[in-house]
Amino acid sequence: MTMSKVSIVIPNFNRYDLVHNLLFDIYKQCDVSKIKEVIVVNDGCTEEESFTGLTWWKQTKMLPVKELRL
Repeated sequence: MTMSKVSIVIPNFNRYDLVHNLLFDIYKQCDVSKIKEVIVVNDGCTEEESFTGLTWWKQTKMLPVKELRL
């Protein structure tokens, strides 16, 4: 029997501080090997921090973070 992986979807609009905290909570509390992807849905963010912060997460590869821009 194979273990299924899950995808986590996080909506974001100019609240990168909350997204960053949530990503750290996911990393600390979940088994990362069971996470297929964490998709942060950017709903027209205007904060520069949202763009640079997600770049950090992508570079560290602590979680498989992807960004979807609408």
